[in-house]
Amino acid sequence: MALDLTLRTIHFSLNGRWLRGEPAQVAGFPLGVPSAEPVFPLFVVSGRDRLTANFGQNPFVYEPPAGHAPGLWQ
Repeated sequence: MALDLTLRTIHFSLNGRWLRGEPAQVAGFPLGVPSAEPVFPLFVVSGRDRLTANFGQNPFVYEPPAGHAPGLWQ
């Protein structure tokens, strides 16, 4: 995922391929959150589902898109 807090959009990729195209070239999905409001991540899992998240603490398999930081604090 690539989150653009300036434009308030989000992009999704699967195995290095962006679903709508490169984030620098196409609009992402609108967050629907006003610019004055904070954004918090939320993941829903149930049953035997498992979730592994990398917020930049480890190297990524795929490079982040141009203009996006590789983690929350970089």
